Formats: sequence, C-alpha cells, structure tokens
Amino acid sequence: MKVYTVQISVANILNLPNVIDITAASASGHARTLSPTWDMVNKVKKGKITADEYEKRYFDILNRALTMGIFEEVFPDKEATYHLACYCIPGQFCHRHLLSKYLNTHFGAIRCGEKLQYEERD
Repeated sequence: MKVYTVQISVANILNLPNVIDITAASASGHARTLSPTWDMVNKVKKGKITADEYEKRYFDILNRALTMGIFEEVFPDKEATYHLACYCIPGQFCHRHLLSKYLNTHFGAIRCGEKLQYEERD
C-alpha cells in the first residue's frame, strides 16, 4: 500500500482516487474512527496541549481502531494508493502525517509524501 497526505481542497482539485477523509468535521463511515476528537483539535489549536500530547492521544485512537479491525475496512486493498485527507495547511503539524507514519509502522505502507496542487497526478 502507498499513502500520500493531502489537503482536502487539493484532493478535490486534482480529482484524486481513494481519498480518505480523516477529519473531525466531515469523516464518515469507518474512516470516522481514524479521526481525532474535536476536543483534541481545539486544544492543540489553542495551545492547551502540545503536539507530543496530541500525538499520544491520536495514537491511542489508532490503536483502538487497530484492535477493532477498522484499518482493514478503510484500506481493503493492500496494493492500492490512498490519499489521507484533512483541512490542515501543508507543512503544518497535522494528524494525516501521524496516520501515514502509523500505517508505515503497522502495515508497511510506503509513505509517498504530500500531494500539492501544482503536482502532476499519478
């Protein structure tokens, strides 16, 4: 499996396939289980928790999803390329990069980096 990270607006402009919305705001279905909580999002934006604390809490969410078999539902094709999408601006601290790291560690996913608006589509 290959994974890219992407801002949702860029995914829409590039009309990317296999976009997985992992936002607290708009994720649906099993992908919602891979979203951070609103509490986490608001606290990190306001500086009430550190990036390290956010990462710990987010990995706790992902570990629960792992035990529930959620990853097999969200990423059924281990040969596919997926695009992990949220609203964060590229280059900023963001959970889509944490999920990419988690997928690499636990499933051997190849991390392909951030898709940007000016790039050619694969």
